[in-house]
Amino acid sequence: MKTIKRMPSADGTLQRLLRVLGATCTLLSLCGCSAVGPDYVKPETELPSAWYSELQDGLTNTAIDPQTLAQWWSTLEDPTLSSLMERAVRGNLDLKNARAPCSRGTRPQRHQSRQIVPHHRCNGIGH
Repeated sequence: MKTIKRMPSADGTLQRLLRVLGATCTLLSLCGCSAVGPDYVKPETELPSAWYSELQDGLTNTAIDPQTLAQWWSTLEDPTLSSLMERAVRGNLDLKNARAPCSRGTRPQRHQSRQIVPHHRCNGIGH
């Protein structure tokens, strides 16, 4: 009887290639984490005496009036920005008022979901 030799499948060759490629990438990645060498000298860095610079152009480090801070856009003297901000403040709802339309919007949905399921009352009277 004649034996049939099987040819290696393409899947097996591809798997071996991927394994070798994966091992090579892993080895190269680990080599990148090795020490920099015996003659490495850490560079000296000079740090500034303070992390901030002095204030310029009329800036001060005094506290700002809360009312001025609440209307910061008015310091830019831009009429378009001022009108946009005024409209935004007028139309802005606080959290209490914002919740009301949301809860009103969900109430009909709860009621409608009950109407989807057939409903039958059985009270024992025969109705």
